Amino acid sequence: LWSLLGVLPFWVPYFVHFAKPAFSHSDRVPTGYIFYDMPYYSAIGRAVFERGNAFAGPNPNDADPEAPAIYFHWINWALGLGITQFGIDPGLLFVGLGAVGGLACGRMTLALVAAVLPRRDYLGPLFLVAMWGGGLLIVAGLAKHLLFGGRLTENVLAFDPGEGNWHLYWGRNIVFPTEAVYHALAAAIWLATIRGRHGLAIVW
Repeated sequence: LWSLLGVLPFWVPYFVHFAKPAFSHSDRVPTGYIFYDMPYYSAIGRAVFERGNAFAGPNPNDADPEAPAIYFHWINWALGLGITQFGIDPGLLFVGLGAVGGLACGRMTLALVAAVLPRRDYLGPLFLVAMWGGGLLIVAGLAKHLLFGGRLTENVLAFDPGEGNWHLYWGRNIVFPTEAVYHALAAAIWLATIRGRHGLAIVW
């Protein structure tokens, strides 16, 4: 439950993405992609099966039909497999990857916080601080808001590069499905290392 609570705020953009057309009576169809480069991962995955050998794909920047299939990335491969071999909607598959990766990241982070605490008295709240804490950039943005006024939503990210899209603090990375998976793996590596399970850390 703590893990779920920790990731819920970062799923809000997807809830809005899928719900907004219905509430606004819009004819726009939600795709599951909320940032301009997200479809690219699905396209690379499709190329593994449509231009490659079902294991590796060509250089995504090489338009030559005869480009050698020598590049492999397991996330792109899994997306391509789901799209081309099982007919899964690309956007929903991408969002599903993010949901699994996000929950895994939350769970690994909770275990990581527990591993470094001397006692578990405040495990839940400290976990939420680790997931939701924005660091000094957010504190500076809040100070700017208190001193000069204006819109809180703009001020809180005033010093965060790319309007927050560089995801400089931990939990916000869950917004991007690929980053959710990468951060889950990073947390798992740190946890295995802290626990002295170096072989498992290497596997992760």
